[in-house]
Amino acid sequence: MQQEWGHAASGTNNGISNSAGLSYASSNIFGIDPNFVNPVAPSAPSCGNYASVLACMATVIANFTPTNAKAKSYGYQIPSSTSINDPLFPQWLCSVTNLPNGLVTMVT
Repeated sequence: MQQEWGHAASGTNNGISNSAGLSYASSNIFGIDPNFVNPVAPSAPSCGNYASVLACMATVIANFTPTNAKAKSYGYQIPSSTSINDPLFPQWLCSVTNLPNGLVTMVT
């Protein structure tokens, strides 16, 4: 019998319990422990003394780096600097005149 449960901070969850007739494929990593380096819930960040958000969050990123080989590609992903066209981008944001600098990069 297989018993697995997954839960995300967003409240999303899924599970399987005592089911002889339902199982996940061997390639499915649901339920695999990512073996994070040091998964402690951080306090609210104070990034005022850092040059970037990445520098401020370096310890959190390092703490939540998976060490399980099956989970490594699902850990932190470096943000891309390549511009993309997002059809779901909220068009109302294009006309906001008092948007703080650096909050959203607008590409024309």
